[in-house]
Amino acid sequence: FIIVSLVVLAIVLAMLVTRRDIAYALVIPWAYIGIYARYPDVPLIAATSIVLAAIVLVADETVAAVRNATLDGAVATPEIAGDALHVMTDDLDVLINARTGFVDRFRVHGVDYLAPGALIPLVIQDREDPWEIEGVSFREVVGRFELLSPTESAIFSGVRAETLPPVRVIEDGDVRTVVEAVFGYRSSRICINYAVPKRGTEVEISVRVLWHEKDRMLKLSVPTTMDGAEVLGQVAYGVGELPKNGDEAVAQKWVAVVGGDRALTCIDDGIYGLDFAEAEPP
Repeated sequence: FIIVSLVVLAIVLAMLVTRRDIAYALVIPWAYIGIYARYPDVPLIAATSIVLAAIVLVADETVAAVRNATLDGAVATPEIAGDALHVMTDDLDVLINARTGFVDRFRVHGVDYLAPGALIPLVIQDREDPWEIEGVSFREVVGRFELLSPTESAIFSGVRAETLPPVRVIEDGDVRTVVEAVFGYRSSRICINYAVPKRGTEVEISVRVLWHEKDRMLKLSVPTTMDGAEVLGQVAYGVGELPKNGDEAVAQKWVAVVGGDRALTCIDDGIYGLDFAEAEPP
């Protein structure tokens, strides 16, 4: 009896997890009763099965209610107005320029944190010196990535269509909206995914790079709106203040620009190089 009861419970729970038609859960108790009708403890078995079915029904309604309450107030569909793609939630207001593919607005609770034209991939002049004896700064911009044409976008994305918009929504659900933009510089290519959450303020930026340049390095430009801010980063066993004069610096898993009661933090799972100055190079 114990083994069979556990099997029934596992089946009912599996139904709940997979969200199949809950009506099937009502069939199990009666089949259970029919198979074991010859046993004297049929009332106990039947009662156990019916209780299990009732639990599943109540749990399904509870999950649906919690899910609806969690998503209440979230905007499920991004707005496309003219040359901009607008994603707005209770916490965030993000505007992605469809002509450039860059972020023209990153507003949190009504306050702008990024200047227009943010997250531009910059091509920086590099040198052959691996120990960097000649200098401590890499800020000579020799090029910028630009949006691919619809034809180039289709070729790079590997689709059968002859054209594909270089900026498009590739995912929009209850949890997040993902906008993809594809860029090119000479023979190099970059695919950037902007994942904007429906709750919270943490935006995930995924950058995939096909790099074919020589004596060049790639930096992602993140211009902030916080003048006179401090720059902090994770160092060994703690937090360190980083230079603000454009010199090359390193931080481990995160770096933050802190100004007054505001802070913009970048959490990185890649390499650790960065620089910061009052303004991005022209």
